[in-house]
Amino acid sequence: MSPDPDPRTAPFPVPGRHRSAGAAAHAARPPWRGPRPSPPPSSSAARRAAAQRRGAPQGPAPGERGAAAIVGHMDTPQAPKAVFFDLKRLKKDEKIEVHRADGTTAVFAVDEVDTFKKDAFPTDKVYGDTHGKAELRLITCGGNLTQDRHWDAGVVVFAHLTGER
Repeated sequence: MSPDPDPRTAPFPVPGRHRSAGAAAHAARPPWRGPRPSPPPSSSAARRAAAQRRGAPQGPAPGERGAAAIVGHMDTPQAPKAVFFDLKRLKKDEKIEVHRADGTTAVFAVDEVDTFKKDAFPTDKVYGDTHGKAELRLITCGGNLTQDRHWDAGVVVFAHLTGER
């Protein structure tokens, strides 16, 4: 299942060493609570249905209060080094710029980068309460490639808003 692009944020290339030609990441309002690739459809559907029953919002846009998520591929058959190929190499305090559809840019600083096995994904840590702060999560696949050519983990970058321009 692919997330729906967030209309408040335009597709954008990730600047510098984390960019791949022709690849873009999208801010997403994820209907799931886990990394891409998402859990089996029945699990995603159950989570989505539960969220809709609770009337839960699907997530903030980058720069809004809460944990905004941007999901991008690490690799694809067409792009062996996709937009988030080097995501796991980001370091604490590195800057991330998110260019928004309204022409403004939200600037974030990396707090930490971690890799989580799919079956142990910390939903609350990734999508939980940010105590009113605007935070960002960059999410891609990672870990080890399985025999059926899927990654067994998700890489998550945790960052906080430092400014807007």
